[in-house]
Amino acid sequence: SFRRFLISIILITIGSSMTWATITEFSYNGLKYEYDSFDGTVNLCAKQIISGEVTIPGKVPYNNREYTVYFRYIGTFANSTSLKKITFGEGIQHIASETFRGCTALEEVKLSSTVIQILGSAFRDCKKLKSINTEKVQYFSSLCFSG
Repeated sequence: SFRRFLISIILITIGSSMTWATITEFSYNGLKYEYDSFDGTVNLCAKQIISGEVTIPGKVPYNNREYTVYFRYIGTFANSTSLKKITFGEGIQHIASETFRGCTALEEVKLSSTVIQILGSAFRDCKKLKSINTEKVQYFSSLCFSG
């Protein structure tokens, strides 16, 4: 019938115009990231254990382009008990909740001038934390340094 024909045409048109998002993981300078094709963002992968002195770049290269780095996941580096110092590159704007929770050896954090938010319990239970520059931060969660 003509009605079935029209419905078929509509479904084919809708189906051919839809694109499906893909998440592609990649590494850069020892950290794991994921590229999200749906919104074109690069996020740090969840649940990474890091140690020593680490710099999180504000931008990373992927597929011949440069992308700003985002923290999408809660607890990205939580319980990295050998992490001593973290430096944030220019471009990162917020630190997600529980990002460094339980990083018991963390002593120093160098924030870039672009970090304006520290969310949730970002540095909870970081008992050795002695130095963090927060002059440019505009919003702190009430629990960001608890524990």
